[in-house]
Amino acid sequence: MTRPTLAELQARMQAAIKDGDDDALALIAAPPHNSREDRLATYRNAYRLRLAAILRDDFDAVHAFLGDAQFEALSAAYIEACPSSTPNARWFADRFPAFAAATAPWNAHPVIGDLAALQWALAGAFDAADREAASLQDLAALPPERAMDMVLAFTPSVRLLTPGTNAAAILSALRQDETPPDAASLPNGCATLVWRADLQARYRPLEPEEAMLLAEAMAGRSFGLLCEMAAMMADPGTAAPRVAGYLRGWIESGMVAGIATGSEAPAPAG
Repeated sequence: MTRPTLAELQARMQAAIKDGDDDALALIAAPPHNSREDRLATYRNAYRLRLAAILRDDFDAVHAFLGDAQFEALSAAYIEACPSSTPNARWFADRFPAFAAATAPWNAHPVIGDLAALQWALAGAFDAADREAASLQDLAALPPERAMDMVLAFTPSVRLLTPGTNAAAILSALRQDETPPDAASLPNGCATLVWRADLQARYRPLEPEEAMLLAEAMAGRSFGLLCEMAAMMADPGTAAPRVAGYLRGWIESGMVAGIATGSEAPAPAG
């Protein structure tokens, strides 16, 4: 009988630990004071405890909001339903927000999924690729007659979320060690901007006009089109100054990576 290779042995042990496959029991030396099953169960439990610890670290605010018992139940359900498919622990939790939002009984409380999505977006913003930010000097260098054709490119860290609950307010309270407000549904949602600046992931809620204009700017709409859209949201006479104010804020926040006019691709900053 051909002896299994090291790779085959490792694959069988991995299946035994991750998937509950007992085929590897024969590979385990029988301990003197308990059984092969007990020894394998020790490894299985340790593996799941490590996965649970990853979830607690990635979603500490969700943990704080739910409490130990509820978070442990949610984590156990996720570990069972969404086995790890990558050796990189960073990505084990990538389906956790969607799972919390779609799975009973937690889906009866949409704030849980929203809070998890916000925390995951912050983690993604922190890990996003570096890109030098544009400056107000880059903006001033554009010919005034081409201003209406201006198109922006945003840094890879920028994300725009549209939670339907007050998850952002809850996260803010938890981050400040304050009692969070009761969960509440928001009829019009609460657009929330996530980005990284000065090596720190940040977030802030947006008013409807800025949220709409930012989404359109991220889709490649020109400054002129943004002004037309703003004119339909509020006073047409102040549309251009309002959009210019948002643009200045985005640049000062380090969110804009490039500025171009017309059909040009936005040039990298610097």
